[in-house]
Amino acid sequence: VSIAMLDKDPSYISKIDNPTFEQLSAVVNKDASFIDDVLNIASKENLSTEQIESLCKTAVASDGYKFKDIPEEYRTPAVQLAAAESTPKIIASLTDETAILSAIHKEPDMIALCPESSETVQLAAVETRPATINSIQDPYPSAVTRAISLNGLLIRNFQRQYPELRMPAIRQNPYALRCLYNQLPEEIHEAVSRNRDCAKLIKDDDTRAAILAQIHMNEPVSVAASTITLDEPTFA
Repeated sequence: VSIAMLDKDPSYISKIDNPTFEQLSAVVNKDASFIDDVLNIASKENLSTEQIESLCKTAVASDGYKFKDIPEEYRTPAVQLAAAESTPKIIASLTDETAILSAIHKEPDMIALCPESSETVQLAAVETRPATINSIQDPYPSAVTRAISLNGLLIRNFQRQYPELRMPAIRQNPYALRCLYNQLPEEIHEAVSRNRDCAKLIKDDDTRAAILAQIHMNEPVSVAASTITLDEPTFA
């Protein structure tokens, strides 16, 4: 039976006695949905481990969702990687970290589909897209720190758990001041000294004038924290 015939009608593989590896490959290359049938045939034809892995890789490279049809014993790191590169959304079914990282690099938001993720995977996600920190379940401190170092506005959801990151957030983006509750004088001074436009975040006119005057004169902040009133944070 010619490969051309199988390419035209993959279902014809069921009528072939003792199909060759090349014929089986042609079938899954044409239509990945035949992977289950092909693996059943392959198990009876004494194909090598490498050949079965190749069949699985061909199928998932064409359609990553077919990874769920691959028996556990055939879900090698190479097969998982091929599936991840083809369809990052199957990340929750992956166990190999290299494959998971590949999916994350392609689509960082897929970290939200991982109920448990390693520190390495979390760092890879926030490195590619810092805002993914908000989608990570139980983020590692290192991932939170890295995300905020790349986007200070992300401090909004982490300021109570990581108060030490408030000032670094402002240094990364002075507008992070608007995300903070109970802003401290030194935080206000830091933000406004880096960007005068941040003065508009201070609601009280007298406080704003005092801060700007102190910055202009390069004097330390002396305004009492109790006198400072800021706009309610409206974004992160």
